[in-house]
Amino acid sequence: MRLHQMIGDVLFGFVPCLKALTGEEGPHKLKLIAVDVGGIWVECQTLTEKVLTFAARQDSLNTPRLFLPFSSITYLALLYDAPALSEQALGLKS
Repeated sequence: MRLHQMIGDVLFGFVPCLKALTGEEGPHKLKLIAVDVGGIWVECQTLTEKVLTFAARQDSLNTPRLFLPFSSITYLALLYDAPALSEQALGLKS
């Protein structure tokens, strides 16, 4: 699986620099917009909320997009199109 094949997908990622922008530790829900040589372009609803609050607005014609250098990303995860079961809830794992 290649990152550029996930454009348009929602990923979950831990990106420490987003804490400074959003005030939240993470993981963050990120929509992958583009992949560049040095990183990725994403939309993040948490960041959008902060920008709208800062601008004292409820809506905007523009959605903030953020470039994240690969060096600033701790991990990214994608929900795969297959059933997921909780082993703990089913009593299979404590």
